[in-house]
Amino acid sequence: MPFVRIDTPRAGPERLAALSRAVHGALTETIGITPDDRFQVLVDHDGTSGTLRCHDCLGVHRDEGIAYVTTTLRSGRTPAQKRAPYRRTA
Repeated sequence: MPFVRIDTPRAGPERLAALSRAVHGALTETIGITPDDRFQVLVDHDGTSGTLRCHDCLGVHRDEGIAYVTTTLRSGRTPAQKRAPYRRTA
């Protein structure tokens, strides 16, 4: 059971739900988790009660559309298996 956390700055509920579906779809397609195995924390930072920094760094521009996705998997998967969901989500 992968644990997923998605943090966004002011994305709104529809976009956050779409990101959730995209990440979950990538996990089911690439590493074979079951469709009902959804363990996610979705956080939309509103800029007042929580803070999410997204400054430019090393020439990469980050704006309000950025989404931070963290996936935690149990040990036992190969590096290629771990990279596959990220490629599919992107």
